[in-house]
Order: sequence, then structure tokens, then C-alpha cells
Amino acid sequence: MIQKKIGNYLFPSSDTHFERWILNGEYQKKQRDTLFEYMENKRKIEYIIDVGAHVGLWSRPMIQRPDTKYIWAFEPNSSVRECYVQNMKDFDNYTIYPFALGSHQTTGFLNIEKDNSGNTNIDPDKPGNVEIKSIDSMNFENVDYIKVDAEGFEYQILSGCLETLSKNKPFIHLEMKSKRMRNTFDEFNILFNKIGYKEVKRVSAEVLYDYNT
Repeated sequence: MIQKKIGNYLFPSSDTHFERWILNGEYQKKQRDTLFEYMENKRKIEYIIDVGAHVGLWSRPMIQRPDTKYIWAFEPNSSVRECYVQNMKDFDNYTIYPFALGSHQTTGFLNIEKDNSGNTNIDPDKPGNVEIKSIDSMNFENVDYIKVDAEGFEYQILSGCLETLSKNKPFIHLEMKSKRMRNTFDEFNILFNKIGYKEVKRVSAEVLYDYNT
């Protein structure tokens, strides 16, 4: 797979979307810094789940934090996953999984836009070409923060990690772009209220939730 450099990261060579969004070598730095400043004022963030890890635009800055001990990343698109591995080559305290996440074990169809590798999304109604698992099936321990950027599949992913949330009570960070969402904000609010979470911070489309103690 042919790759190219945009800012500080390798991307699939077909991607033309991110060139206008990578500022000073980084992507969404303001959003990331704002969310982590809030979280770090509450408690340490050591163990992280990065869903929709793409080429590592969030994983690499996060893994360089002094408190980060480990990142579990998920990226079903093989071309961007290869870039992720290259972009993370200086680190060994992470694992990247080659499947998608949802509410249960199944398969789905992975839509890939070559010119915008960030628009990879799951269509559960088409014949499956990618494996889907749930976060709960992974039996993660000591999770402090879960970032989910799944282009409309966020609700299904949350539905598949209720045991993990109950056991660990991590921060939950969703990228909620209305044009991609398959579920309404009301549906999310009902789910969050049911599991005892509330919105605590919002930066553009990045929304952070915490357990309501």
C-alpha cells in the first residue's frame, strides 16, 4: 500500500481530505487538549481505548502523555491500520485490533472512501466483509477513557460495552457529527441516563461524558 506524509503522519496515498485539516503537523489538537485538561483535573488517565483509531491522529499524542500506560486501538480499515502501525513505530505500549466494534458478535459491510479515509463506516444491512465484536467481549480491566469515532456507529458500540462501563466507569468521548449519526441525541441521552452518565464537556463535535457520582 502506497503511503504519503501529511503533517506528522503517514496516510494512504489516495487521501486528499486531511491535507486542509492538519495544522502545524497535528489534528484536532485544541479539542484533545481541552478534553484532557478537564479529565486530568478529575483523575489520572492511564488506560485508553481508541475506537476508530484511523492512522493514530489521537493515539500518538495520547501515548506520549506521561500518565498513559497502554492504549487498545481498533481500526478495521487495513490501509489506514498499516499507517497507524508506522505512525506508532516508536512505541510498544499499545495493541491495534483489525476488526470493528458494535453491540454483539456479527459481521458488517465496511464502506471505505478512498479520498477521505476518515469516512470509513459500517453498513450493517449489507453482506458482511468485516468482523464485528463488542468491547465487553474483550474483558478489559482498568479502563480510564474510551474515545469513539465511528462515523454513525457510536450507539451500537456503546450498547456493546455496558458491562465495561459499569465495571470501570471510564470517561466516554464521542465524536457526534449530526450528518453521520444513525441515532438521535434523545436516544443517546436516554442510554446515558440509564447507565448513570452525563455530558460534562463539549468541544465542537467532540462530546465528553462522565459517570454521575
